[in-house]
Amino acid sequence: MFDWLAERSTTGAATWLLAFEAMLGDLAEEADAFGQAAEAVDLGRDLKQKFFKTPRGRIYRTVFLVREQNVYVVRVRGPGQPDLSPDELD
Repeated sequence: MFDWLAERSTTGAATWLLAFEAMLGDLAEEADAFGQAAEAVDLGRDLKQKFFKTPRGRIYRTVFLVREQNVYVVRVRGPGQPDLSPDELD
């Protein structure tokens, strides 16, 4: 996501990265507190999600897994992107 944004606007990519890093800080503190991702049941995975907003108001969805003490970000979805498909989890 960062690379795609950087090709279009370095400033936009930088502000997106700051918002993403702030969201990661929330995950580090309380990943178990966030809800199940919409596609978790269909994909048979214990996926969770957290939304974050950039300073310009765009909302992104982070899909992640919690395993023991680790949080693994699986994907970040931008506005209008569909739910994850099975091949995106490999």
